[in-house]
Amino acid sequence: MVGLFRYLFYRVYWWDNTVVKNNSYPVFSAVIGVTFFQVFNVKFINDFIFYIILQRKDLIVQQDKIIGIAIITIILGLNWIYFHKKASMLLEKIKQLKTNHKRILDITIIVYMILTIITTIGLAYMVRNNI
Repeated sequence: MVGLFRYLFYRVYWWDNTVVKNNSYPVFSAVIGVTFFQVFNVKFINDFIFYIILQRKDLIVQQDKIIGIAIITIILGLNWIYFHKKASMLLEKIKQLKTNHKRILDITIIVYMILTIITTIGLAYMVRNNI
């Protein structure tokens, strides 16, 4: 079974190689793509806990920038370590999947990406406007 982030890595890698025609650093570009959405998820969870559950209204502070940069760096580093080592094996494994299974995973990724962006922007709007 292929996990969501593994398949997202594959699709970003495929996009980078096929559409953009970037052959110089496609693994790193795919890692950045996966990290982008993971950071959105972490930010959403963090803000949801502090703003909605704990009712803190002082979320926009200077310390959040430093913590945010640290979180991005950690997630990017962990993704690089994981995907850099397993990229070729993962790409071969996903290429062997049936077309129907790939379509289901494509739809799952599209829904995941849309929900991630909408929920993060929605919560950011709530925090910014004190709703």
